[in-house]
Amino acid sequence: EEGRIRALAVSPGMERYLMDCMEEGPGGIRLALMPEEAEKIISAFADAFKEHEPCWVLISDPPTRIYWKRLLERTLPRIRVFSTMELTPDIKLETPASVELPKDIKPGKDKKRGKKK
Repeated sequence: EEGRIRALAVSPGMERYLMDCMEEGPGGIRLALMPEEAEKIISAFADAFKEHEPCWVLISDPPTRIYWKRLLERTLPRIRVFSTMELTPDIKLETPASVELPKDIKPGKDKKRGKKK
């Protein structure tokens, strides 16, 4: 149907987790994710997109959009990431699911990354 987009959403918990993983350095803001955390998060997105095929769009909060794109683009090159601010009022959004933070990843600021709880 014209004007309709089928998309998965990033859950609020996953958005918070990504924000907690952002660190400012000399080159700007970067994601300070442990490799095993990144793998688990990418797998959660891959599984969700496979379960809800055909669906190739992800909707995120504006501040995290570029970081989701960078994290997912190598493994899931077909996925297009949009922020909620990029959607016009005439678009009918169908979101069959939101992608949750994997259960074995602890939310909150992690001391391993040099951040306080």
